[in-house]
Amino acid sequence: MAKTTIKGDSFAVMSIFDMTITDYATGELITKIPYASSTGLEDTAEQIEVRGGEGNKLLTVFNHTKKASTKWTLPAIDFKLLALLKGASLGKAEKAKIAEDFTVGSDGTVTLSHVPVSAAAVKVYEYLNDYDVDTKGVSIDATKDEAISEVISIPTLVGKPVMVVYEFEFKEDDNAVEMVNMSDKFPDAVHCFGSATVKSLENQKLYPAYLEIFKAQPQASSSLGFESGAAATIEVNLDILNAKDDKGRNVYYKLTIDKDRPIDL
Repeated sequence: MAKTTIKGDSFAVMSIFDMTITDYATGELITKIPYASSTGLEDTAEQIEVRGGEGNKLLTVFNHTKKASTKWTLPAIDFKLLALLKGASLGKAEKAKIAEDFTVGSDGTVTLSHVPVSAAAVKVYEYLNDYDVDTKGVSIDATKDEAISEVISIPTLVGKPVMVVYEFEFKEDDNAVEMVNMSDKFPDAVHCFGSATVKSLENQKLYPAYLEIFKAQPQASSSLGFESGAAATIEVNLDILNAKDDKGRNVYYKLTIDKDRPIDL
């Protein structure tokens, strides 16, 4: 077999790999991520040492259990990706629950942001101070069978600060999507590929680079944190699984640099 010689194979990575994710089983597009703040690959392996003789010298080592993983940090929340990580389903939202603060008007009413599903679904709590509410709550001035609008009547609390808790329905033409994280569902395997720009240390030119992860499984454990004054970030961790490439080789991923097509700025 002829040996391939690659000259000038040292490169500086100039950009983050943008990643496209497809369903491994069906090939259907899940999402594209062109906005990651970092992407990375990690390879690990376990090692057995063979030692002996005076001083218990290291004679040789055996490597085994080679593993690979990839980690992405995203500064924006992609609903499709979030559903993928949670093994969740996406669909049209039907209902939502909300708590809103008001000061009851002189006419004994407040105007909600949405129409409650029913009068029985509305609970009103008077504020005792800036933070605490009377947990007993009061009923609104309507019967359970009466038609209800976003304007509700609370004549016993005129001029008082209140919190109104209620459930509302989305309209048919509302563009509202919900992600349902079901307790018995786990993430499916995916195929990932992306591109970036690298700079040759030999000639200082820019070239395209391509990364393909043949098969990966999102880790079932994931976190989504919210911090005051900062945008939420998602840490995406995927275990890279063994797959067969088109040459029948057992592979994890492939990194390609195209030196025939330099990028002109």
